[in-house]
Amino acid sequence: MRAVVRLAGALMVVAAMSMATDGPAEAAAPQWSTIAAGENHSCAIRSDASLYCWGYGADGALGDGTILAHNEPKRIGRFAQWRSVAVALRHSCAITTSGALYCWGSNDDYQLGDGSQTAHLTPTRVGTSTKWTSVTAGNEHTCARHATGSIYCWGDNHYGQIGIGDHFDRTTPARVGTSTSWVSVRASAVRTCAVHASGALYCWGYNRSGELGDGTTTDRFTPTRVVSSPGWAGVAIGKNHTCAVRTSGSLYCWGFNGYGQLGNGTVQDRIRPARVGGSSGWTSVAAGDYDTCARQRSGSVYCWGDNRSGQLGDGTTSERHVPRKVGVSTDLHGLWIGAASGCALKSTGNAYCWGWNGWGQLGTGDRLDRKLPTKVSAAAPS
Repeated sequence: MRAVVRLAGALMVVAAMSMATDGPAEAAAPQWSTIAAGENHSCAIRSDASLYCWGYGADGALGDGTILAHNEPKRIGRFAQWRSVAVALRHSCAITTSGALYCWGSNDDYQLGDGSQTAHLTPTRVGTSTKWTSVTAGNEHTCARHATGSIYCWGDNHYGQIGIGDHFDRTTPARVGTSTSWVSVRASAVRTCAVHASGALYCWGYNRSGELGDGTTTDRFTPTRVVSSPGWAGVAIGKNHTCAVRTSGSLYCWGFNGYGQLGNGTVQDRIRPARVGGSSGWTSVAAGDYDTCARQRSGSVYCWGDNRSGQLGDGTTSERHVPRKVGVSTDLHGLWIGAASGCALKSTGNAYCWGWNGWGQLGTGDRLDRKLPTKVSAAAPS
């Protein structure tokens, strides 16, 4: 009897792993161009520029005009000119192909940037500019890069995560410093990091575990340079840790390490960047609350850290302190990590998610956690 049970379990794992491999059936699935995973919900844009969201819907986080949760992708309005999307704890933001910025969901701390504290159940315009190039969302603050190369932030600023020199909230976009040479910006939880055109990396906000990487545990209210030489290509922010890829392809992490999310084989916090292994083949990185995932040039994705909900995508719930491969595919890109879940795209345009699914944020049509990448369901009729 035990042999039968073991065989059945093995067959289930093999079946799940097959979802992360290419196959003829993938051709009929929706073609997704970008995907974003948040705390309890996810959003994605299709190749026709239409926007879909699913998961936790309270406060209008999904933008479909309701406060209902959805276990499968739900189209947001009839507008089909979306270019990028970002999701956070209870709000979402997206940029149109014309460069206009919209936000929706919870607005208790002015994170929607419309000057009010009124939650919005559908996308609501932020200002009048049509020059926004990217947007990112923290728990209750939002930042965006303007075509001028400037960064603007707004919303909750208790720990200085807006980066304007004080701890007062901002109701509308406020410019961060005077630089017009910012390349990218990333917000998460209660801090923000950005890559400068010089290759230097700056972070600001909460720093009790050294997650700003400046060699201290002091909160910062303005952009503060990470202790390192220039040469940073991209950055990812978890709840209390930070990881970044260098132009050389090497990967570094720092901050809280209680679950091994820094990937260096220990559980010791680091207040300065610490290298992850010896590989120089990393192309991108993403971070969840207590886990981290990164993509290799080969197209394989590796994850490490907390794995209680299967968010490392390795078929187990075992905590990992060094990188562990996700599934068997070598065709994953567009990597995005939520609080305890992950999502990625394949070259076919199909989306796969794994990990915690308590609100249906994996888009699989149910609320069952997944330990391996599982294809996102076909979009619901609109």
